[in-house]
Amino acid sequence: MEQQLSLFDTSAVIKARPYEVNLVEVAQKISERFWASRKLHANQVRTWMHTAFGGSDAEGSWSWKDVYEAQEAAFVLLCAKLGKTFLQGSTADVLNKLAVLKNLGLTQTKRSEESIALQQFSTPFELGYLAIKCAQIEPTDVVLEPSAGTGILARLAEVQGATVVLNELSKHRTAILRKLFPGRTVYSFNAEQINDYLPGGLCPTVVVMNPPFSASPNIDRRNSFALSNHVRSAFQRLAPGGRLVLISAHWFYPGRKEWQEAFRGLTDVRVCLTAWVDGRAYAKHGTSMETRLTVVDKIVSPEEVKPTHFNLEQKLAAVRIEGKATQVRSFNAHEVERLLASLPARAVQEPPPVKPHQGSKVTKRQKAKDRRNKQTPLKEDRLQQSLTESLPLWTGISALQSEKDRTPTEFTQRPVPVTYDLREAEEEAKPLGETLYEVYQPQRIAIHGALPHPTTLCESAALSSVKPPAVSYQPTLPPSVVEKGLLSEVQLESVIYAGEAHSHLLRGFYLVSETFDKVEVTSSENPDAVLFRRGWFLGDGTGTGKGRQVAGVILDNWNNGRTKALWISKSDKLIEDARRDWIALGGKDTDILSLSRYKLGEEIVLSQGILFTTYATLRGSKPGKNPDCSNS
Repeated sequence: MEQQLSLFDTSAVIKARPYEVNLVEVAQKISERFWASRKLHANQVRTWMHTAFGGSDAEGSWSWKDVYEAQEAAFVLLCAKLGKTFLQGSTADVLNKLAVLKNLGLTQTKRSEESIALQQFSTPFELGYLAIKCAQIEPTDVVLEPSAGTGILARLAEVQGATVVLNELSKHRTAILRKLFPGRTVYSFNAEQINDYLPGGLCPTVVVMNPPFSASPNIDRRNSFALSNHVRSAFQRLAPGGRLVLISAHWFYPGRKEWQEAFRGLTDVRVCLTAWVDGRAYAKHGTSMETRLTVVDKIVSPEEVKPTHFNLEQKLAAVRIEGKATQVRSFNAHEVERLLASLPARAVQEPPPVKPHQGSKVTKRQKAKDRRNKQTPLKEDRLQQSLTESLPLWTGISALQSEKDRTPTEFTQRPVPVTYDLREAEEEAKPLGETLYEVYQPQRIAIHGALPHPTTLCESAALSSVKPPAVSYQPTLPPSVVEKGLLSEVQLESVIYAGEAHSHLLRGFYLVSETFDKVEVTSSENPDAVLFRRGWFLGDGTGTGKGRQVAGVILDNWNNGRTKALWISKSDKLIEDARRDWIALGGKDTDILSLSRYKLGEEIVLSQGILFTTYATLRGSKPGKNPDCSNS
């Protein structure tokens, strides 16, 4: 008898779902199995993956590396479900629970090209627990995990009550983190320069990190100083009096040249302890590489203090798995307790004052932004709802915020009109000089209180001989934008001329098709006739701050009640540049949302906001249907 076929083929729908949605769906099932203390079997996981991804590994729908990511994500889900009680009890009991949990999962025997290139070896559960214990985390702490992976260390810190900040270079892992940590900011920078990339006001009091030991993105060969770069940049970002807990290669310790490079020229370094870690701790991760656990405080020691050295071996412990007595490898509880007892208490911290719009100084090379970095508010979906219902994991975690519940942006200063004096154009043009270029400055307006541009700008001598037209438009901006030079004199000139253009309409009447892709000239008597507003072209070159100028134009319209804007760019990776410029003028990062968050044809319900998209996204079309732009 033939198998009954479903009336509905859902494989195409499943394959169209985002990668992270499918993976976390499997992670939820694995988490439920871990919750029941039942071992995971390869055939069972293969079935779950085939269902979630709409195909098999042989077809390329998923890989076994994805299975291992789901397995680690399951631990993150389970930790959130159990909360702080999961880590309570004696050290021996907690270590045994984590060892059992680790052994319930599959051994990682396969690698992907990305995992090899970026040396993606997540933290074993017991080692992560030990790192968090060494950090002595308090509920008031801000904990940064620069190489977050699948979020194991971050979740262990979060259940201690800390606020976590995550960064992960891998695109897939970043997407997973945003699913596992809804409402949290997830950056996607190369952590070797994390101090240069993070917002200036972000000062973590604790850093827990397990970075790549000798791999750097876009470098094929081994980079022996990659680990040094990760540690140095993270330590520079750490707040004074803070603590850094590092899981590193076993050869990274005081006295080595790599260590000296990491802390070169720094005087506020106190190494509390360093411990060799048995390579068998990584056995379930498919390797036996020895590692090291090091604790460093960011304080100035009155005298040189030699760190305490420990050896953390993996020894057999008797446990029960699925009702059967067995043995698993874990750290010796007595040795762990001795290590923790040797740690000094953390220094009392006084958070440094944060200046408005404080930012990090970024070199030209560092300005090559890696990835889209900040997380936008996530949209509630059925998978997230099922996660919340079946696993009460999200207690104490910020709830998802829908677009309908977004808090309207209110600027701290009352916007006022920008005033300026109009200069008369010279009747006779000056003769061209011998130079090809002239220093640029506004020729027709003198803006009251405006500050000069931070760098010298120039234009061709031919262009400088052509005077701009007179204007009368006055943009509406917060006083600090002008007084503090958030927009320079040159940038304010652009906002004024853009507003001048937008305040006028083109001649003639036009008829627009229902699909918004055809425009015809018509008469004013046509009831469907519309008028078009004038546009304005910004042709400034590098160094003028075009993103800041665009943000200024949007802000002017925002203050005049037009609180919807469409920002079209070449690449989706530039969304963070847009957020940076918008925040600098007083806006919120949540005001800018990516159009890629919405499915094609989905209604976009926003009372206000800046929708960021790319030309490539706009070129897409839905087969058989016309795109509906009426709600954008």
